[in-house]
Amino acid sequence: ACEAALCQAEDMTEETTGRKIVPDTAVIGVPARWLTVASQTFALRRPRPETKIEEGEVERVVSRAGRLAFQDVTTRRTNTATPLVVDASLVSLTVDGHRVTDPVGFRGGELGATVCVAAAPDEALSALRALAEALELEPPRLVAEPQAVARQLGRDGIVLDVGGATTGVFLMRYGRLLAADTMPLGGDGFSQSLAAVFNLTGRQVQALRRAYEEGLLAAEDAVQVQVALNDTIQSWLRAVEGCLARMAGADDLPHQIYLCGGGSRWPDVLDAARAHPWMQSLPFARYPQVQRLDPVQFPHPVNDTGRLWDVEESVALSLACWPTQLDEGPVERALATLRKGVLE
Repeated sequence: ACEAALCQAEDMTEETTGRKIVPDTAVIGVPARWLTVASQTFALRRPRPETKIEEGEVERVVSRAGRLAFQDVTTRRTNTATPLVVDASLVSLTVDGHRVTDPVGFRGGELGATVCVAAAPDEALSALRALAEALELEPPRLVAEPQAVARQLGRDGIVLDVGGATTGVFLMRYGRLLAADTMPLGGDGFSQSLAAVFNLTGRQVQALRRAYEEGLLAAEDAVQVQVALNDTIQSWLRAVEGCLARMAGADDLPHQIYLCGGGSRWPDVLDAARAHPWMQSLPFARYPQVQRLDPVQFPHPVNDTGRLWDVEESVALSLACWPTQLDEGPVERALATLRKGVLE
C-alpha cells in the first residue's frame, strides 16, 4: 500500500510540474498513540547578571531542560520498551521571567528554558526505518506528528486529532507542542454506536453516515441518527476533558480548539464540542472557540494538485512542511544533541 501511494504521488508530480520527481529521502510521522510526551522547565541563576548572555549559556540551559523532560518521559512510560527521543522542541526562553525570542546579548540574573520531548519505543521506530528501507529510501527523518502540527499551526491552541480508533489531544504554547495524550476513542466508536442501534453492517453504516453528513436523510431519520450518536459523543467529550485536566498547569488553557482527522467530519462532533460546557471544570480564561483545522490555514505547502485538501490531511501536510522549518543556532544545536540520544 505504501509503495502504491508513493508511485501515485510520483506520477502526480509529472502532471503538476511537467517532470517526474522521484524522492530519495522521506519524512515519516510517528503517531501520537506511540508517543510519550513531556515538557520541563530549567532556570539557571547567573552569577554576573550585568554581563551579556552568550550562546553557550543558552545551549546549556536548553540541553538541561531537555534532559529533565526525557527523564520525565522515562518515568511516565507504562511498559518496559526502551524509549528513544523522536524529537525535542523549544517551547520558550525567558530572561528574569520574561519571555524572549533570542536571549543572546540580553542581561539578567536568570535564564530559563522550557523544552518538550517526545519519545517512542525503539521497536516501533525500527519498524518505520525498515519501511523506508523496503521502499528503497534513505534513512528517514522521523517526526512526532503532534510536534509537526504544532509548528505548522504556529500559535496557542488545542488540537483534537480524531482518528478511527483513537483521538490525539495536543496542547500548544507559542506555536510549540507542550503536552500530548491519546485516548482510545475515535470515529470508529461513533460508527459502532450506529451499527448497534440500527443493526447495520460496516458498509451500511458508512452509507448512512454519508447520507447524514450530506443532509440527505428525512428529518425524522436524521433525528434518530443524532440521538444514537449523542451518548458516544458525550463520552468522547468527557474523555477529552480528562486529558486536558491532566495537561493543565498553572496557566489558563488556550481558548482555540481545532478538530482534525477523519472522525472530526461527523457534523455532530463539531456541534457538540461547540456547545460543551468546557469552563465548568477546566481553566479556560474565556469560552473556547471550536473549529475544524482547515489545511488552507497553513502557510505551506503550495497546493498544485488541483483538488481541495481536507481535515483528514492536516497531519500529513504538517509533516510535508517539516524539512523547511529547521533552525540554526545554540537552541537547535542543543535539541539536535537530544534527538541523537546523547543524554549524559
